[in-house]
Amino acid sequence: MNRSQSVFKLIDVSMDKKQNRAVEYSGIKIIKDIPYSDYSVDTSGDIYVREDLLAKGDKLPVVLNIHGGGFVMGDKKYRYGISSWWASKGYIVYNISYRLSPDVYFPENLVDLVDALNYLKVLAQEYPMDLSKLVITGDSSGGYSAAYLTALAFDDTLRREIVEKSGIEIAPVQLKPALCAPCCGIYDVVTLLGTKMPFQLIPVTTKTYTGFSLKNDLSNIGDYPLYDYLSPINFVSKDWCKVFMIWTWSDLICVDQGRPMYNAICRKIGKKKLGYYAADGLLNNHCFHLNQDTKESQEALAALEAFAADALDYHPSL
Repeated sequence: MNRSQSVFKLIDVSMDKKQNRAVEYSGIKIIKDIPYSDYSVDTSGDIYVREDLLAKGDKLPVVLNIHGGGFVMGDKKYRYGISSWWASKGYIVYNISYRLSPDVYFPENLVDLVDALNYLKVLAQEYPMDLSKLVITGDSSGGYSAAYLTALAFDDTLRREIVEKSGIEIAPVQLKPALCAPCCGIYDVVTLLGTKMPFQLIPVTTKTYTGFSLKNDLSNIGDYPLYDYLSPINFVSKDWCKVFMIWTWSDLICVDQGRPMYNAICRKIGKKKLGYYAADGLLNNHCFHLNQDTKESQEALAALEAFAADALDYHPSL
């Protein structure tokens, strides 16, 4: 286990109680380990849905949730809390795991993301999913993944270019989200590589994610064959759906990633289709929104809930 894997594993384990047990939601049914592909045991997801709404049978808006962990660690089990929150608000959630680096390298992770998204069409045959009201969300590297998956959904040329340059076959995206909600994500990998932080965390993570032999001074990053495709900030387009972003100015991992991505999206789709919540203060650090017992998390999630309700025209009387 390298330094990057160790750090992200420590975050998951040490923050598990805060992020997943600080607030409990009753009446949530969880159907575990539904595979969306047969690549490995990691390519599966858990469904979260309120039991009363499942029994009622009316179609519900859908959330595809993608966990963080620096592309090298993490598991759907560590997103029990946020998945339960979405379900408590009347959504049906497919909370996924996916193959991690170094078992796979970019862009092979995109294969799993697209497969999971497309598999919602199969799940909708068994569960009451309204796929016209689809939210793609995630935190940290999952925020990156949510943004990248949104880019692929609205630009098949991007997918075809990545397939051609990498030789990795990525299926065409069959569904388009109505809302993308990336939280505390990485959006400009190249800029983040220039940010100093302990343990050379970002260079080690990028090396593990890409499988590319980065020099210690990062001077050869431009030689990476897929350099131009690493950062989802480069692929925001005017065709994107509505977006709600969460970030913190005090983020010690995804340093100064929120505002530039917000500005890039705003330039393309305009403020009317874009919302955000930005926290500050050292206690509101990376992925602060997952700690639901804090004031700032509650405010951020309330703002996300309100934006999503308007974006999807979903106003249940819960």
